[in-house]
Amino acid sequence: MNRNYAFLLIFFAFAACENKECEIDPEIAAIPMEVSIERKEVPLFKSTTSGDVRAFLEDNPTLADYFLDANQYPSDSVLANQMINLIPHLDSLQMEVDGKFGDISWLESQYASAFQHLKYYYPTAKTPKVQTMVTGFYRDIYFSDSLLVIGLDFFIGEDSKYKPNNVPAYIARRFKPDYIVPASFFFLSDYYNKVDYGDNTLLNEMITAGKTYYFTERMVPCAPDSIIIGFSEEELREVHKNEDVVWANFVQNQLLYETEPKLINKFMGERPNVYEIGEKCPGRIGAWVGWEIVRSYMENNPKVTLQELMEEDDPKKIFTLSKYRPNPH
Repeated sequence: MNRNYAFLLIFFAFAACENKECEIDPEIAAIPMEVSIERKEVPLFKSTTSGDVRAFLEDNPTLADYFLDANQYPSDSVLANQMINLIPHLDSLQMEVDGKFGDISWLESQYASAFQHLKYYYPTAKTPKVQTMVTGFYRDIYFSDSLLVIGLDFFIGEDSKYKPNNVPAYIARRFKPDYIVPASFFFLSDYYNKVDYGDNTLLNEMITAGKTYYFTERMVPCAPDSIIIGFSEEELREVHKNEDVVWANFVQNQLLYETEPKLINKFMGERPNVYEIGEKCPGRIGAWVGWEIVRSYMENNPKVTLQELMEEDDPKKIFTLSKYRPNPH
């Protein structure tokens, strides 16, 4: 699954949106957790020579190799020369980032809560360092078990003067601050989501995506569904309203066990709409149905833990035991 633009993926702000009820388990809230975000773009933008940038890269090897792809260059000097030439052209963008993210204590609080949930479900999980960068829209998020880097320039919002090039509006609308933490844990789910890569069916793709979204909602329970999956609130209302129509399309056209990649991509890939179902049906509708199936599976099998769900790589088993039925309208 291509996640280069994952969603391009504050408690009260989350709780108010879509009227989603949100009450954090006191046991989870009591887990000690503090997140201090390192603003790595600050020392980088103070660089005045390529030597300064090279020293920055040497001091931050993981960020350099995995967020800036330094290991793809012949040497750090080549990358440093490119970056020192780029920095003066990013001044205005950096000012916009400072204007939007001058105070990021709210973001630290959101991450602290999300990592508390991760520790609750996975007690041995590491809490990675959290850093930010501004690169002129080179990369939005990098996540490993030891380091999380956020490209803040991607998430300024729709009022930004500068926007990523060649990104459709239906993806660009996800470039907002509220998407940062859910998008991060969408990436993180890859470390826990066991998948049968020998199963090439649409159902396997749907269930895999559904587990990803279910994992994200457990880590960030106050985030609205629209933020987690990247649908507009209107799109989410429409798919719920027409859930029976959407499901009938999958069943009547015998799509669940389809293995043709182009056909699967019609229902799982990024598209403004899935016109095969309806003009208002959003892209990635198969992922949303997969999420609903996984939710039904967990509701109908209350003894199954989140860890057991994420370890289960048999999509047929999850589908069968979910007893999924669309809400009739």
